Amino acid sequence: MKKSVIYILLALLVSACGDDLMTGGRQYYYPESGVFVCNEGNFMYGNAALTYYDPSSKEVENQIFYNANNFPLGDVCQSMEIINGRGYVVVNNSGVVYVIDPITFKYLGKISGLTSPRFIMGTGSGKLYVTEYYSPSIKVVDEATLSLIGEISLPVQDAGAMVRVDGYVYVCASASPCVVCKIDASNDKLVASTPVTLSPNSIVVDKNKKLWVLSDGGYYGSPLGQEVAAISRINLSTMQVEKVLTFPSINDSPYNLRINGAGDKLYYVSYNVYAMGIDDGVLPVTPFVAADAGQMYYGIGVEPSSGDVYITDAVDYMQKGKVLRYSKSGEKIDSFTADIIPGAFCFKKK
Repeated sequence: MKKSVIYILLALLVSACGDDLMTGGRQYYYPESGVFVCNEGNFMYGNAALTYYDPSSKEVENQIFYNANNFPLGDVCQSMEIINGRGYVVVNNSGVVYVIDPITFKYLGKISGLTSPRFIMGTGSGKLYVTEYYSPSIKVVDEATLSLIGEISLPVQDAGAMVRVDGYVYVCASASPCVVCKIDASNDKLVASTPVTLSPNSIVVDKNKKLWVLSDGGYYGSPLGQEVAAISRINLSTMQVEKVLTFPSINDSPYNLRINGAGDKLYYVSYNVYAMGIDDGVLPVTPFVAADAGQMYYGIGVEPSSGDVYITDAVDYMQKGKVLRYSKSGEKIDSFTADIIPGAFCFKKK
């Protein structure tokens, strides 16, 4: 009789732990550092998803947003940022940014009234900036209420990735003429814009406070014409391009420029993954990680503390994709299955 009672109590305890996991009690299971993977899903299918990976235990959980909140994330998960202790998940074709607890993954609110959001950034002064496709402006959001409170007009549309340096936000806009814009975050005013090579897609800042912009150069038959693919370095004091490294062919199609936590090493995808120092005078020839036959490298992220490099393999863009984890020296550490079209990463810090 006593054994039966004990078994029942144990069963209830296990069940309670399982329920706690499904309803957001993840503080016990997951440490305060980990990796979110934004799985885009297929356009118009509404099958975007978030994956969470714990690098210390190598445990993976897919569909964390749905599991925690019992409703789907939506259509095309573009990017994610953690700002002041809250996770902001940008769902592009659904026109929404969901706000979640980065530990429990529970829904906290949303930013709506958007058309096609791409990236979000905190300004450090109670405001958030959101860039959108097809828009000649950046939306300004009140961080406390999650309501739209203004917009910043840009000289061209299709604003994309952003970085913040010393009270200014820098954003690349990929519509012609392609520019990098400098915005004063204190008053939401455009300060300057600098032309760059066609079709800038990513932007980072190094330890010397130099801005690096990666442009894929467009494509054959583009109505914008075509230029060479290039990495450009911009002096933030003068907003002048002071260095340009060009790729051998427009077919190189480089994208997803990233930088390590020390701010001295750049990474990007061009079929393979390449790495280079910020003082290098030429582009690398030997890959940091070479793609095997059949692999489709798609996204990349660099964990700021460890320097580990995360690479996504979209496989065939229909089935669940893979994530590969490498050390900063290029040794493979781990791999795991994410969801459909894993793209961007968001690193949760201790």
